[in-house]
Parts: sequence; C-alpha cells; structure tokens
Amino acid sequence: MKKTIWILFISAVSALVLSSCDREKLTYDEPAPEVKTTGQLNLKSMKVNYQDNSEAVQSAPASIKNILKATSAVSTSSFIVKVLNSDNVEQGKWIYSAMPEIITLKTGSYKIAVYSQEEVQSEWETPYYYAEKDFVINESSITNIGTLLCTLHNIKVTVTYDEKLKALLGEDCTVNISIGKGQLKFSKEETRAGYFKAEKEENVLTAEFSGTVDGETDVQLYKVFTSVKAGQHRIVKFTLKDTDNSSNQEEGSASAGITLDASCTIIDKNISVDAGEEIIPDDPKPEPEPEPEPDNAPSITGKDFDINKAQKTSELSTVIVLVSCPEGETVTGMTVDIKSPTLTPEELINVGLNSHLDLVNPGEQKQGLIDLGLPWGDQVKGQNNLKMDISQFVPLLSLLGPGTHKFEIKVISSSGQSAIKTLTLVTE
Repeated sequence: MKKTIWILFISAVSALVLSSCDREKLTYDEPAPEVKTTGQLNLKSMKVNYQDNSEAVQSAPASIKNILKATSAVSTSSFIVKVLNSDNVEQGKWIYSAMPEIITLKTGSYKIAVYSQEEVQSEWETPYYYAEKDFVINESSITNIGTLLCTLHNIKVTVTYDEKLKALLGEDCTVNISIGKGQLKFSKEETRAGYFKAEKEENVLTAEFSGTVDGETDVQLYKVFTSVKAGQHRIVKFTLKDTDNSSNQEEGSASAGITLDASCTIIDKNISVDAGEEIIPDDPKPEPEPEPEPDNAPSITGKDFDINKAQKTSELSTVIVLVSCPEGETVTGMTVDIKSPTLTPEELINVGLNSHLDLVNPGEQKQGLIDLGLPWGDQVKGQNNLKMDISQFVPLLSLLGPGTHKFEIKVISSSGQSAIKTLTLVTE
C-alpha cells in the first residue's frame, strides 16, 4: 500500500515539473513585445488654401473686382482633415477650424488629406476640393506640414444654348447629363453648375437633349464626349444646325425640320479650349535677345522658368519673380509697368492699382498690392533678396480672356545700378 502511495506521489510531482517546464518553454518561445517609439505632428503649422482651377469664362467679365470676390467665396474653415498611416488606416479626422494643435503618432510613414466635403456621385454647386501630402514621423521629433493647396477634383458641367436656338426652345426642354454613376437633369433655364465624381482618370460624358423646338415635339439629340478628367469644367453648348437636306441631319434628331448639334468646351486650369481644336498662342513676335546686364547690376530671374521667354500660363503652376542684389547692396527702387489687352487701367483701378506700380512708394496703391499678396515698402526697399509672387494674377488674366501680357520690371540698387526685365505671360 505504501509503495502504491509513493508511486502516485512521484507521478504527481513529475507531472507538476513537466507542466512547469512547458509553461517556462512557452514563455521563452514568445516573441518580445514590439516597442514602437513616437513623435509628434504639428497640425498648427499646416495652412490650407484652395484654388478653383476650373473657373474661367468665355468672355471678359465686367470687372476684375468681381473675379476676386468670386474666387474667395469658399471658406476652408469647414474643410475636413484626415491623417492615415501607411496601410491607409485612419489615425484621426477633424474639421480644419477645430483640429488639435499637436498629435502624437507612432514613428513611420503617413499621409494627410484635406478635402472640402465628402464626395458624392453628382450634385448641384458642390465643388470637391482635395489635397494630400506624405510625411514621416521620427522618434521624439516634431513634424511640420506647411501649406496644402486644394484643387478641384471632380468634374464641373454647365449647359448653354446659342441665342438662335434658345429663342425656339419650349418649356419642356431638358438636358440629362451623365458621368459614370452620376446624373443631373438641366432644365431650359438652369444656370447652376453640376459637379460629378471622376471615377477614372478619363471619363465619358453623355448629354441627352429632349423637348419641343420651334413647335416640333419630341426633338432629341444624344451626344457623347470622351477623355473627361477631374478638374475640368465642361461647357456643353447646344446649337441649331442649319441644313437644307434632311439626309444630312445629325443622327438622333427626331424631326425632319429641326437639327441640333452639341459641342463641348473644356476649361482646364484656367484655359478655355474647344475640344479637338488646336490653340495658337497670341504672341506674334518672338522676344528679342536681352542685352547683358553689368556684373554689379541687380538680378531679375524667374523661379523655375526663363523670364527672357514668353510663358504660357497653362504651363506654370506659380509665377514667382526673384530679385537679388550683389553682396553689400540693397534694393532702393522697384517698379512694374503693365501692358495688357485685358488688364486695362479701367480694370486695374477696380482693385486699387494702375498700369504703373511703384513697389517702394505705392501711395494709394498700397492696399491693392496687399490684397494681391505683392511686396511693398520696406518689404522691397533695403532688401538684398526678395521675391514677387504674381501667381494671383494668372487666374485673373485667364478669366479675362486670351492675350499676351507684359510686365516690365525695373530694379535699382543702392549703388545706382539698374536692371530691367520683361515678364511675358500668354493666356489662351
């Protein structure tokens, strides 16, 4: 009996030892917990701007002042800010005006996205502005974002008629516009813009007209436009097509007496282009080769472009002129003379400017320079290096129509040396 008890005791002890060893083995086999260090993202350092890169008109508006008002209609305070990690997992989401100043994140790669609102398939007067930027969080460091420029990321569509056709339209006339899954119906008097989601890099726009024209009922026209891209403003214009031979009528027209046609004008990055047509710059003569400046004269150059050559505004995202003086010298005088077929004195006076700008002593033009973000006074005088950013002029020039615009820039240094360069911008 004692022997049996002793055997059972030994077996129990052995089982406990083996179990303990197994537990110990499991503990040793487990990987060490991951140690993830952190850094900080300074959201307070981020500035959000927007640019309506589609906004342009086919004819010159009444005033440049109205353009300035139109381009400042959107408030970025309600824009949405989102931070995502490298796996595209959301790490935080806020309204721009109410986001925290600093947040803590694990070290690694991230992306910050800013947009005007949640994008929908189609809606009236809801432009979708978007921008994103990649950044890295380093251990025990603060990462700053800088400025994000949100641009139009959906497709803007408006519908127009030529005057001859519009006079013949019945009240039942409608145009159904479709892009992808988005669809909007434009009535005869509809002046609002429709905004459509760009599902692909190149999308298809269909325009379907139906209604009564000059007493003819059930007139129809179905038109397809391809290569429609995000950021474009598509103006679909319907016209009355004159024809004496019914056999030559546009397919889709339901009436033997009425023939319609439709065209689509593309306004992309402030440039108006009729689809399929080649645009020739309004620059009749090449600029003469500039005379060399003295070695000790101020320098006037373009940032990322050749100021000595005419520049198409379609090829410039920004227009920044850089001015520098030789070591030990500073700027004492700087003027800009504007020669433009559309930036007339009448237009310029609406924004507090005229065709001759004195940046050192602006006088009554001071507020106009401030409104357009141009340097003035002590921001120019006494400076060894400075930049003049006239990017805000680019959309204004384009909105006012095609033309060749010259900005003659003259800089005088403290040694009395001067330099003159002419910045030539071509809008199409």
